[in-house]
Amino acid sequence: MKKTWLIILSILITLVLTACLESTPQHNDPSKERVFFGVGAMSTTISVTMYVEPERKEEIMENVEEILYFYHDLTDNFKLKSGVNNITYINNQAAASDGEATVEIEKELYNILELGLQVQEETNGYFDIAMGEIIDIWKEVIKNNQKTGKVSEAELQETYEAVDAIILPENPVLLNEEAGKYYVTLKKGAKLDLGAIAKGYAVQKVVEYIESEGITQYIINGGSSSIDFGKDNPRTQDGNYVFELLNPLMPYQGYGFAYYSGQNQNITTSGSYLQYVEDLEGNWYHHIISPKTRRPSNNFYTITLIGVDGGLLDAYSTALFCMSPEEIENFVEGKDIQVATFNLDGTVTPYFMSSGYEPK
Repeated sequence: MKKTWLIILSILITLVLTACLESTPQHNDPSKERVFFGVGAMSTTISVTMYVEPERKEEIMENVEEILYFYHDLTDNFKLKSGVNNITYINNQAAASDGEATVEIEKELYNILELGLQVQEETNGYFDIAMGEIIDIWKEVIKNNQKTGKVSEAELQETYEAVDAIILPENPVLLNEEAGKYYVTLKKGAKLDLGAIAKGYAVQKVVEYIESEGITQYIINGGSSSIDFGKDNPRTQDGNYVFELLNPLMPYQGYGFAYYSGQNQNITTSGSYLQYVEDLEGNWYHHIISPKTRRPSNNFYTITLIGVDGGLLDAYSTALFCMSPEEIENFVEGKDIQVATFNLDGTVTPYFMSSGYEPK
């Protein structure tokens, strides 16, 4: 790939660069101080900035870290975790089974899986938590060719054949609650991958926790793709908090295509321009795979969703990235979310941007 992972960590933080600079004014309450820290969970660095009483900050920080690492361990699909029946454990059990494996899991993991299945139904199959094997194959293509940024036609043909040969069972994930215990049944041939929902979900849990502690001025940057901000952040003249939405064609220049101003919102972005390789004709092959085609979706460079629930928006953004413009408009209508797509021709399409959105 043309970009290194070190650089990738810093890219979408430009989404909040303007906002972070504007958040430096002193808080009006002298009993509180600005706290900033980063947590290396969910396979990225999640940064938290908030104003809190000095005597409470250590406890708050410890509890935030505990929440993030708890969900990291539950949803990890690479490593087993001692004492936790996590996603890796469930996948291993299903792969070794004769037909399916039923595993007792934590209520919190049950809730994430339940939300994933809900979004799958709601998006008519554009979101799928059980196609992990297909996603792994495409990620391997990116990894193998990241130095050159190019992929050969021969390797692409091999990849098409490999993903098309995978037989996914019907209704591969079943959930059951019985006598206060929670179970998931995964059918052989399916592989769970919560990468498109876990980080946003965990960040949302942090939001719920810190707000329950009475903290209203905060910014949580979930690896820069899922950003939550409170209702009392430093305000501009219009009474809102301003974010700059990054132009994916000029990411290293920090150039935005629009501003968004608001309070107490989540901004979630999915994009193809960070993890991709090109064929000889310049077509991109990246990590956002359409469940419909089993191919990387190339309708947009990025899609940005604005709403209040980070976990739901994280899943939505992946599903909508694979939809056509007409499908996006139909899906968003009537929902309390706003959407903007940065299209392949360099134009931007806002969907139901009723307030706060201002093109540059």
